[in-house]
Amino acid sequence: MSDTRGSEDCLYLNIWVPHGSKVSTDLPVMVWIYGGGFLTGGSMGANFLDNYLYNGQEIADRGNVIVVTLGYRVGTMGFLSTGDSDLPGNYGLWDQHAAIGWRAISRAVSPFAMGY
Repeated sequence: MSDTRGSEDCLYLNIWVPHGSKVSTDLPVMVWIYGGGFLTGGSMGANFLDNYLYNGQEIADRGNVIVVTLGYRVGTMGFLSTGDSDLPGNYGLWDQHAAIGWRAISRAVSPFAMGY
């Protein structure tokens, strides 16, 4: 039996839209990428008593903005490299690039967002 917590399932977007707003095409979009020195972290932060540290709903409501957080690979799964073309590394940065790319976020927020 293991007491290890975590998951490699990390490539997803979390999207918050202001409560009570009607579907609109003019809401700005804020994309937030969490820190952690590329070693640890998650798009919603630590979970304390079923409450995540990073919840974009309050920012979305107060700022009338769509909040998008994204997951990416960290640690060896995201940045291990052999220094050659067999395992070039930087997969975590490629994950971020793919997530903030035009298509990934635009498909998710296009019903609400300005300029998507």
